[in-house]
Amino acid sequence: SKKFKNWIRSVKPDFIVSSNSLIFDSELMQIPEIECLNRHSALLPTNKGILPIFRSIELNHSFMGVTVHKMTEMIDAGDIVSQFAFPIYKNDSLQNLYKVSFDISYFLIVQALFNYKISRKSISPYNASYHSFPKYENWRNFNRKKIPFM
Repeated sequence: SKKFKNWIRSVKPDFIVSSNSLIFDSELMQIPEIECLNRHSALLPTNKGILPIFRSIELNHSFMGVTVHKMTEMIDAGDIVSQFAFPIYKNDSLQNLYKVSFDISYFLIVQALFNYKISRKSISPYNASYHSFPKYENWRNFNRKKIPFM
């Protein structure tokens, strides 16, 4: 609704992350400052659309996955931001695979948001550095820490 879109505009989000089967219109997708992302329970471009895990089982896939992608007006067609594959075992249930998919989704979304952040600006707490092969003093300092090399 217009009221809902106005409320989202007032929040001024960097991202909107979708994890449902609703289709966003172009007006809503243009609201976030950075990107509108979708979480999908398949290894896109395979199994676009609804019930992707059902389709993976129906089509006898040996593995499936989760994809986070940029939303576009074409359903499940945007650039892939992060993706993870995992096996489908003989005794897996549809419910179990959806649970695994949604558990993995959390980490993929965090990874996607993190990657956007670091692509805009380095978030490393350390200064820029470059190292060549360690000298005797470097090895000695390393050995003092009593951390096994192998």
